[in-house]
Order: sequence, then C-alpha cells, then structure tokens
Amino acid sequence: MKLRILQVDDDPHVLEISRIALEDIGGNEVYQFQNGRDAIDNAAALSPDVILLDLMMPRLGGQDVLQGLRQIASCADIPVLFMTGRTDTAESGIGKEPGVIGFLKKPFDAMTLSQSIRDAMGLERPV
Repeated sequence: MKLRILQVDDDPHVLEISRIALEDIGGNEVYQFQNGRDAIDNAAALSPDVILLDLMMPRLGGQDVLQGLRQIASCADIPVLFMTGRTDTAESGIGKEPGVIGFLKKPFDAMTLSQSIRDAMGLERPV
C-alpha cells in the first residue's frame, strides 16, 4: 500500500533519512516541511494518510502543529506518529490527543522508521 506521508521536522538530517526510507525504498509519497506553519498551510491540499510530527521544534512545537492540523476538516482524523528525543513522553501526558498512534524515539534508522509506521498503521508489508 502506497502512503501519502506528511512529515514535519526542523532537522534536515532526519528529513533526509526519512525520505530515503519512505520514498526511495518504500515507494511512498513523502511531503516534508521544516516548520509547522508551512505544514499547516499545505496539509489540506496534500491529503496525507499519516503524519510524522517532530515534538520539539522552534516556534510551533509538535503539539501546536497538531492542534493547527486538527482545525482542518480533511486532517481532523489523520493518524499522527510523534518523533522525539525526549524520554519522558509517557509520564508527561504528551501524545494523549486523539489520533496520536505512537512515538518514534530519535535517533532512528530507516528500518525502524518504516517498521514503526507499518505497525502504527496496521500494515503487513513494508512502507
């Protein structure tokens, strides 16, 4: 199953690893943004199947971006996978928002990213 993936992360290295894993290897359509405002502004037109969202970003953090995306009718129910270097996400209540399907701990490699999306989306074949 080919997915349309919207990814927001301020780290160009993370974006490149993700693009290679998901687009070049997995054959998915990946739309990447380095800031939340651009992602929110373009999300409706992209119609993603899943959103990969960095939790810690300057200006608009991941939770703020998620709130903005949820205001867009076509993005209100899209599953979200947070990416984070934080270790305290479970204790802090982060990610309890509806539609958040999990966390991916940074740093990660291409295979871990692909497996995390596959697991979160309930897919059997690689993405």
